[in-house]
Amino acid sequence: MGYPRFDENDGHEINYTIEEVPVNGYKTEYVHTRVIDMIINRSIIDIPVVKKWVGKMQSSVQVTLHRKYTTTYFDYATYRNVTENHDEVVETVELNAANNWQHIFREQYEFYTVTGQDPSKYEYYITEDSVANYATDITGNQDDGFTITNTNTTDLIDIPVEKNWDGDTANSTEVTLFANGNEVETVELNATNNWQHTFTHLQKFNNDGSEVTYTVKEVGENGNVIELDGKRFDVEYSGDITQGFKVTNKKPLDPPTPTQTPNTSDDTHVKTYGLLMLLSAVLVVIVAAKRMKYSNY
Repeated sequence: MGYPRFDENDGHEINYTIEEVPVNGYKTEYVHTRVIDMIINRSIIDIPVVKKWVGKMQSSVQVTLHRKYTTTYFDYATYRNVTENHDEVVETVELNAANNWQHIFREQYEFYTVTGQDPSKYEYYITEDSVANYATDITGNQDDGFTITNTNTTDLIDIPVEKNWDGDTANSTEVTLFANGNEVETVELNATNNWQHTFTHLQKFNNDGSEVTYTVKEVGENGNVIELDGKRFDVEYSGDITQGFKVTNKKPLDPPTPTQTPNTSDDTHVKTYGLLMLLSAVLVVIVAAKRMKYSNY
């Protein structure tokens, strides 16, 4: 079927174009040559990035998406294949509280094409502008997304913990440090380490700038009572992050032995009176018998 070259109304030459219906997951490219027009569908991906803070968060950071790829071509001047490595900046964005420290780099080409070569995958990676007093750790990949974690390196504290015994002792015990109720580290305390330990390089501040709440708890303690080596102990906690924490185990006192008290009940009085009455009756009988004996003489 042929199409008219000229418009039948005014005679101008008609310019024909081709447009493809969009295909999900692909970006369409149109290539025009003297010989043929081509439609190329290139697969695209979305690459998410998430920012996390350990310690006080800053106001914003700059994050850049890069991509690497390699091309090879034949150099007729040297009559050999030449390989070139490329590293391109794709896009730079700002992450902050307003965008919830997240961004998605949308519709990035997954493959690159070189004439005469099979398509190859781009290698995407993330960089962040340096943040003073923070260490940066970037994990993830272009398929699963990237996570950037910034950890404060200056606002750090050490917290000592000490185990005290009041009375009997056990061979060892374990103590757990918690930050805002979340477990941080568990250590064993015993005579070898002099019943002491120091939790080091702890963040002093939360993301919002408030101070982290640190607490300790003896492993196995329930209701301030614990059993160690078959012995029962009462547990007391004292101290704070400045002075350090102390965990004191105290063996409870044995309950006192009950002492017998004189029986002062009414039943005792009744028995006493009954005994006196019996003795009185016996005396009366004896006296009466003697009187009868003397009256016979």
